[in-house]
Amino acid sequence: MLPIRTLFRQSGGSPLLAQCLTRRSSSKFPLKASSRFQNVFLKSLQAPSFASVPSRDDNTRQQLHGNTSKSKNQQIQELIETNMALKKEVETLKAEVAKKPNKFIGTLQQYGLPFLAWWTSLYVASGVTIYVALDTGLVSGASIIDFIMQIGLDKLIDPARLDPKYGNIAIAVIVNECLEIIRFPITLATLPFIKRVFSRKKTTEAT
Repeated sequence: MLPIRTLFRQSGGSPLLAQCLTRRSSSKFPLKASSRFQNVFLKSLQAPSFASVPSRDDNTRQQLHGNTSKSKNQQIQELIETNMALKKEVETLKAEVAKKPNKFIGTLQQYGLPFLAWWTSLYVASGVTIYVALDTGLVSGASIIDFIMQIGLDKLIDPARLDPKYGNIAIAVIVNECLEIIRFPITLATLPFIKRVFSRKKTTEAT
């Protein structure tokens, strides 16, 4: 196949032949350009694939999962610490209750025999007074039951036990026990006065 220049020279400068040759030669350039574009496109398809980069949503999910696991562990740890603190507090309270004596015994240890003598005197006096009132008919068993119901002492003792058929002595003892709520504070309030009275008597007897 002859080159284009040789054919052009052989044509003797014929414009028709030159035009045809020029068209044929120019039609080759788009083919070359399209082939180059195809090569570039194929190379781009054959490019090495890179590792997929995690998106922001994946990162946020991982962070939330880590935070929830940490928060659960922290909550469990806090519950364990609170439980241990409560156990220690209960143990200390039990120890204090075990060391603390009874109210009556503690008061007796604090004030000694004067308190015991004065409290016993008031206990016997109130019991005898109730029995005499029942025996003489000044107060009936039904009225005592009504009185206990009115002042709320029925929470401490069953009013059914105060039936008059059990006898005046039983009623007097039960009512006297109910009056301990009033008798004990009165004993403590009047104890200093009783001590002073007995101390004066001792000094006068000594002189």
